[in-house]
Amino acid sequence: MQLMPETSDDIGVNNPFDPKANIFGGTRLLKKHLLEFRSLKKALIAYNWGVLEETGDCIRKVIARYKQYKKER
Repeated sequence: MQLMPETSDDIGVNNPFDPKANIFGGTRLLKKHLLEFRSLKKALIAYNWGVLEETGDCIRKVIARYKQYKKER
């Protein structure tokens, strides 16, 4: 997951380079956004919050993988 230093501090991740801590913190942040926005797309935008084109590309890829994952379950 991608956690900026300030975000890591805000969500209590002491070492964002530790895979377990990084994934735990990243999923906690994504859950926070999902509860706030009640939309996967908006939550991903809030998580990524980059250049609009870059954010849109990222969101399309994540949603496509999410749909594929749900189909396979």
